[in-house]
Amino acid sequence: MRGNARIARTAAPLLLVLAATVAGSAAQAQCALSGAVATPEPAWVQGGASADTGPWLHAAGVATAGGTGMTLERARGEARNAALAELGQQIQAEVRTRITSELNKVTAEGRTRTSESFRSMSEVLSRVQVRGATVVAEWSDVPGCRLWQRVRVAADEAERARRAATSDAAAAGIGERMASARDATLGAAQRQAALAEAGELARLADPALTSGYSRDAFELQRAELEGQLVAARGREDQYRAAMLRHVQAYARAGQAAAGGERRGAQQQALEALEQAVSLAPAGVPGYTPPFQPPERLATLFAEMNAGCVGRQWFERRSLPLPAALRSAGGGSGSAGAANAAGAACDAERVARERRALALSGRTVALDCSLTLAGVAGGARSAWPKACTALQAALVADGAVPVAAGAKADLTASVHASGQIEERRDADSGRTGWRFRGKVATRLRGSGNLDLADEYEGLTGFNPVSATMAGDLLALAVVQRLDKALTAFWDAK
Repeated sequence: MRGNARIARTAAPLLLVLAATVAGSAAQAQCALSGAVATPEPAWVQGGASADTGPWLHAAGVATAGGTGMTLERARGEARNAALAELGQQIQAEVRTRITSELNKVTAEGRTRTSESFRSMSEVLSRVQVRGATVVAEWSDVPGCRLWQRVRVAADEAERARRAATSDAAAAGIGERMASARDATLGAAQRQAALAEAGELARLADPALTSGYSRDAFELQRAELEGQLVAARGREDQYRAAMLRHVQAYARAGQAAAGGERRGAQQQALEALEQAVSLAPAGVPGYTPPFQPPERLATLFAEMNAGCVGRQWFERRSLPLPAALRSAGGGSGSAGAANAAGAACDAERVARERRALALSGRTVALDCSLTLAGVAGGARSAWPKACTALQAALVADGAVPVAAGAKADLTASVHASGQIEERRDADSGRTGWRFRGKVATRLRGSGNLDLADEYEGLTGFNPVSATMAGDLLALAVVQRLDKALTAFWDAK
């Protein structure tokens, strides 16, 4: 038994050597180059200089000439195909360089992709083909059982292939970038960058070389999108600016003590957020505030005891009503409980809340004047009665009067110009007076408040005095201004 084991151990190495020898002989027999004469490796195999001259583009390809059923002709075909593929890759690289050079002219702001990454160009370039390529050299690597072939193509044919590939790839890239420019889920800056890149690629796309591409159609589409994107970019910029103002004002309101300072900050926060949500109800791509704008709006309306105005704001936009405004009058705390138990949101209550939202805690400067024909030479003079009546109405809504000409949150002006007409009743002998002329009122302030009202003023006859005619006009002016303000806010 021990003798048999020694024989087995001795025979094993011999079997391995024999197997290797047989395998080597088989591989040599299967190599299609077994009959070729070994020659030194030429320089072109490794990309070295060529002795050929003339306007040519060269490339080399290699094929393994071993394996079952491999013939010399098949190896030559594979080597030639590899060389043609190398030609195509050279052209691809030059096309990529051309396209990248054009795209680099576009500012990098907002770009989301580079010229190397968009799929369309890669797919098109993978199909680059050249015509008229011929084999100009062949070399057999006998020990390695590999066959090399060198092909060349005329330079003008290579340039034709470059131009066609450049145009096809550029047209494909234009289509992809125009799709991005139309994508409303992207920010306006990204969409504008995509459109700008499409414009640069259009310099390289040639309708004569690329079937289905129309330069005129592209220019029409680009012009239409440019206008849309300029407007969208403007809205996004305004939205972000309004959101920033809101966040800053809301922070100030949270730090301020109860009173005028807090009320003013809340008003600014509400106005800014209303503007932002009106500009972009669903927000803008790439900008996510750390709160829900509708919920924040509802909270501000409720905290400022303007629940009815808040309800109306959401209802007019067909938006779901947040929980903070679902009670009859909205509100929070003790004020909210009072609102909930109070009257429904009728027109009078909405108007009252709107006035308080716009005026409460804000400073207002008044300017009132009256010009009467035949009085003081027809010169303009102060009109105390109008300012007194106007101030009383504004103060009732929470405004804080300041001296005329002083810096204020709101400015209110009333100017009347006309004459006092006198009438005597022939039967009773009684006399009456009235004003006839023109009246101009204006109220300006934050929150896009800019109300101008000009009209023909006419009072009824009063039996007291000419002065009373001016006083009645002042009261009529304040009543009309109140109605005009209600209509102005109701239209928002």
